[in-house]
Amino acid sequence: MRQSVACLRKAWELDPGNLRALRLLGVVLYALGEVDAALQVYRDWLQRAPDDPLALHMLAACGGAQAPLRAGDRY
Repeated sequence: MRQSVACLRKAWELDPGNLRALRLLGVVLYALGEVDAALQVYRDWLQRAPDDPLALHMLAACGGAQAPLRAGDRY
């Protein structure tokens, strides 16, 4: 899985608009137990797409934000 991190970071570096790479990078980092790094990825994602319901969900799921009472309609 460590190789996945390197590949996803490179994909994001080559295409900063590649939000799919950010999403996957966050998931892999979280699975590796690198929660702080995953939180930073989700914060970066939200800087690029502030209203993205999945990014908001993932940030809350990692403990980086208060979980809403219910998922948003777009989620």
